[in-house]
Amino acid sequence: MKSYKNNKSLFFLSAIYAIGNFGSRVLSFLLVFFTTYYLTSSEVGELDLILISLNILIPLFSLQISDSIFRWLITAKKSSDNKSIVSTGIIFYFFSSVLFIFIWLGLDFFNLVSLRQSNYFLALVIVQSLYILLQQTVRGLGYNKLYAVNGVINSFINVALSVYFLVFTNLKIEGLLISIITAYCLTIIQLVVVSKIYKSVNLKLFDIKLLKEMLAYSCPMVPNSLSWWGISSSNRYLILLFLGASFNGIFAIAFKLPTIVTMIVGIFTLAWQEKSILTFDDKNRNEYYTSIFDKYCSLLICFSAIVLSFNNILFHYFIDKSFNESKYLVPLLMLSTILSSLASFYSSGFLGAKKTSSLFISTLLSGILTIILSYLLIPYLGLYGAAIGILVGYVFLLLLRIYQSKDIFRIHVNYQKLCGLFMIFFISFLPTYFDNILLQISVVAFVCAISLYFNFSTIKMLKNKFL
Repeated sequence: MKSYKNNKSLFFLSAIYAIGNFGSRVLSFLLVFFTTYYLTSSEVGELDLILISLNILIPLFSLQISDSIFRWLITAKKSSDNKSIVSTGIIFYFFSSVLFIFIWLGLDFFNLVSLRQSNYFLALVIVQSLYILLQQTVRGLGYNKLYAVNGVINSFINVALSVYFLVFTNLKIEGLLISIITAYCLTIIQLVVVSKIYKSVNLKLFDIKLLKEMLAYSCPMVPNSLSWWGISSSNRYLILLFLGASFNGIFAIAFKLPTIVTMIVGIFTLAWQEKSILTFDDKNRNEYYTSIFDKYCSLLICFSAIVLSFNNILFHYFIDKSFNESKYLVPLLMLSTILSSLASFYSSGFLGAKKTSSLFISTLLSGILTIILSYLLIPYLGLYGAAIGILVGYVFLLLLRIYQSKDIFRIHVNYQKLCGLFMIFFISFLPTYFDNILLQISVVAFVCAISLYFNFSTIKMLKNKFL
């Protein structure tokens, strides 16, 4: 088993993840719009709730041990350390799996599980958590290309099977769940065979002391993950409670355009996590973090503005008209995505310092605030109440992360430049609310031109590095 070496630049890591993840994320993104023609808004809402519920159970079931495996592997010094880390993490996963299966079957036996797709849901929890664990393992070992290619294969299988089930069968939601489970199973086999992880799993290498250290790191990330769910997804249940499943489907589709930004940010975040952890002890850490943050802000906000300026066009030509109400929610949700992405940038520094408890506190408070606001606003403002609740939650989270980071690392923000960037973003709102073709063309041209101005030096640098 090879050891990880800190010889890869942030650009190189981003490029590797981009090559693999961009294709897979685009396929998954396009599938969402395809499903709007075969599922009703109620069915889209039901599927969305199932997938969101996974985000609750998987952290509780796995205790986020995959994050600890990645964190320990990238700083491991010897191959023997790698084997001990992998063995300890994977053996713990299988113990947790057996325990979870017994608990779930017991709940199902006493009719305490209300899901119609109970068996599919159980299978999804098991295979998705194993998939995440194995991906983090191969990533921590330095198999970045395998990690990226595996993601593409997973999405291709999922999309191909989903199209088949939607077009040629009447399984609908069940067919989509079968597609997801099958894709995970096949790509889990690929990860195990290609990386030969099985050669490193040895019961004798299970280290209880190491497991305690890893759980001390990962356990605070469980409530952190649940709090992230509280900010971004809990209001789906409140929408279901106050408005009904069809409105939940409309809200789910509104989130899909911000997903484009999340896709790109997710690729960078994978690379940034590695570099921020590996450079945390460097003397020039603060200068490095500040430099990357400045470029990141410009690219993030400008790219979001460009995507948002096409909002009206996308809904007019590519989404069924029954979901047209969704487009008016997109600007608020896109702004929430920007704030979420900035907060995620700060979180990588906390991972480098192993201060995961700080992440938990900030995300928990923000999650509680979001749930309270959504509960109060949805009955009066409908879906806008849910969007406002998420937006305020992310504003609070970002401000709290900035405050908490002062004792760990320092990022010097150019607030004058940041205000200018947000002015560009707010201009990109206009085509959504004013259905005028001349205005749309003008806003798109202006946003693209001014974004190029703000990011010219960064784009030029990236071009030179690529060439």
